This record gives sequence, C-alpha cells and structure tokens, in this order.
Amino acid sequence: MLALDNVTVGYGRASVLHRVSLRVNPGEIIALVGANGAGKSTTLRAISGVLKPTTGSILLDGKSIGSLSPERIAALGIAHVPEGRRVFPAFTVRENLEIAGLALGRPAQEIEEDVKGVMKLFPRLEERQGQYGWSLSGGEQQMLVIGRGLVARPKLLMLDEPSLGLAPNLVDQLFDVIEEIRERGTTILLVEQNANMALAVADRAYVLELGTITLQGSAEDLSNNDLVRDSYLGMGTEELI
Repeated sequence: MLALDNVTVGYGRASVLHRVSLRVNPGEIIALVGANGAGKSTTLRAISGVLKPTTGSILLDGKSIGSLSPERIAALGIAHVPEGRRVFPAFTVRENLEIAGLALGRPAQEIEEDVKGVMKLFPRLEERQGQYGWSLSGGEQQMLVIGRGLVARPKLLMLDEPSLGLAPNLVDQLFDVIEEIRERGTTILLVEQNANMALAVADRAYVLELGTITLQGSAEDLSNNDLVRDSYLGMGTEELI
C-alpha cells in the first residue's frame, strides 16, 4: 500500500531523515520505534505531505504522492493523527468529528454513519458529543482526534504518540481500540513512545536511529532482539518518543 524509497527529508538545510525506505502492506500494523529525535514524527509528516522529500519517492498504491498537498493526500486515503491532541476547542465533540468528512466533501449521510461508528468505538464520545473540545479530559481528547481521523475513512491511519500522557488503564484501552480499528480493515502506521505496547500489537516494526533505519523485521523478532530490548524496551515514557 505504502512505499518509501530512499527518502531524505529535512527542515531548511538540516536533513532529519537519511535515505529511509519502508513498506506498509494492507491490513498491517507497522510500528516505528526509536529514541527522541530519531525522525519518527518527521517520517509521518513527509508521508502526509507536510514536509516534502528532497530525495527519494513516496508511493501510495504505486502512485507517487511526494509532491502532493496534504489535502490531496488526505483525499487519497491517508489520515494523520499528530502528536498533541489537536482538537478544535470551540467545537463540540460531534462538530470535531463531522469536520473531517466535511473537509473532504463527503455526503452528509456518510459522515453521519461514520460519526455513529466512532461513537460506537468510543462510547465516552457519545456521552460527551455536545461538549466543547476544550472541556474534555486528555484521554477523551485522544479518543476524539483518533475518531476524527477515522471519519475521513482512511485506508491508512497514521498515529503519532497516541498514548503520550495517558494513565496506564487508558493506555490499555487505547491499544485494544487500535487492534479493533485494524480488524475493521484500516491499515495503521504507529509511532509510539511505549515501545513494549507498540511491538505487542504490531505485525512488523522499523527502528530509526538519527534519521536512518537500522533494524527492521517482525515485531516478535525485534521484541526479542537484545539491542532493541536494551535500548528501547522497559524505558520510561520520558525517555522515548
């Protein structure tokens, strides 16, 4: 579904990703693991069109998207849920969800169906649907931004640090939902500071170090890799992004 080949991306003259190549197949959960500053969030920004590669190619279903606008890439089926719970604070929960479909010009009936589907996935959002975004707890805001991504009906959902700052019981619930989203047919590319949880739900994973992929393989194999275990597993949330 998604292929990055020798992608280099930076901010100004400073390159952050260096000839990165990866693959995401339909129906997979792929995890990107690495320390703070490794380039994981930059990878997602390049895929969603926020940053443009200076070398290499990004292909979706075999077609180049590296030069397209974020809006066009979203319309092609990639939803990017960035770090930071970026809800619209003055919009209600329902309005936050509806805007994802409206921005893509989707019919009202389809949007309503998807909003109902999100509320079934996150019952708390149904209870809070008339509340404004600013009034939600951190966990509820995270549910909302993931739900907003789903209303866009993506073929690929990219999640950047979805568990950051959440209480342990909410983290467990979140990863149950991530698995359910995949079971419903949505492919997931996951950047997650909780490497243990990410590898537990992922099919495959890539390890980024200083903008370069140094390891890749099945999530199970990487979980048992001594280097990965020593460097990334069991670390506190303040040490990983």
